[in-house]
Amino acid sequence: MTQKNPQFNLRLDPEVKDWLDAKAKEMRLSRTWIINNLARQEMKRDRQETA
Repeated sequence: MTQKNPQFNLRLDPEVKDWLDAKAKEMRLSRTWIINNLARQEMKRDRQETA
């Protein structure tokens, strides 16, 4: 299976990782989904501010 999405290492503060783990468990979603979703929200906000 070919991976289409690029991968990279990400260092998180322990407090951020703990929050992310708890949120993922609560929402029954992956940490990757949550990080991507937060990044998309910021991209959308950034594009609205520059438009």
